[in-house]
Amino acid sequence: LTGASFVLAHSTAFSDSLMEKIAEKASAMFSGSFLVTLTRPLPRSSFLDWDLLEARRRIVSWGPATMFLHRRRDADAGLPLCTRAAATLGGGASGEEVVAPNDDTYVAYASQVWFHCATCSLDEALGVCYPCATRCHKGCQGVVFAAHSPFFCDCCESRAGCHARF
Repeated sequence: LTGASFVLAHSTAFSDSLMEKIAEKASAMFSGSFLVTLTRPLPRSSFLDWDLLEARRRIVSWGPATMFLHRRRDADAGLPLCTRAAATLGGGASGEEVVAPNDDTYVAYASQVWFHCATCSLDEALGVCYPCATRCHKGCQGVVFAAHSPFFCDCCESRAGCHARF
């Protein structure tokens, strides 16, 4: 995939090992390149090199599928901050203001990709933002895509504790 700036992986029925190979090959793509996967995001092992920008449910010829839009991170760029920390520093994941529960300082929850963590019992309406799934929960089992929706990261309350705040 060297030199590619956009790749579509129709990955609905791909195995874990094939997704790992795609992530490995995609590591040769330039910073700023895009990779779209269907039904499954890139494996967590690739989160350090890729940002998951969006996950949207779409109707395709065989039925509903989730489309994941990934962008290759610049080698010099640091890992993104927890969206909750970014909110307290003045902006959400997309630059919009974010509301903290029981806090009137902010305007609205950030629309973002978020994940459940079985190890930390963050399920149903609880979960972690993409940066926290990448950093704080990298050793956890059962970190799975939950949704792309207005969300407020619960990592600070998890047993893992938030390490993506600074």
